[in-house]
Amino acid sequence: MYPLVRIRKVQPDGIVRWSWYGYRIPDRGGCVRLFVPRATPRRHREGTWAPEGTSVIALDPARPYVVHWWEGEGQTGFYVDTVRSVEIGAETVSYVDLFLDLTFRDGAWQVLDEDELVAASAEDARAARASRAEVERLIARGDPLFDLRAALWEVPPDALSLVPRDPPALE
Repeated sequence: MYPLVRIRKVQPDGIVRWSWYGYRIPDRGGCVRLFVPRATPRRHREGTWAPEGTSVIALDPARPYVVHWWEGEGQTGFYVDTVRSVEIGAETVSYVDLFLDLTFRDGAWQVLDEDELVAASAEDARAARASRAEVERLIARGDPLFDLRAALWEVPPDALSLVPRDPPALE
């Protein structure tokens, strides 16, 4: 009922940094949504990581960011990747990560990885900062995309029984 989708987080140089699986749940709010079950392993160039919680990823190729809603260990939050591009296919979703990220945890937003922008091209660094500024404007005006209780982040009850899949190879 819910197609299994490979998720690829790609560095600006084209190297796949992270790879994992999620399930495509019904689109909402103009976004493609992927549900990632509890303890789904993610493959990284340096090993694997399996967070205890669940997550929903919202993607829109017209937006310069990818939003991850997560829930686990009694907390709920967001992780936002600034991106150069998003490609959505039937079996694979890929996005080019521009390193600069935002996270919402414990009731506060934080900017992450600004130091990593030194490795980015001037164009990518400008794009990452513009993306971050757009996200910060949406947050400031109370956009539902960044409301932890918004319908966008609801998972269909029958999807909650979906199981994690071993991560695909980095390619």
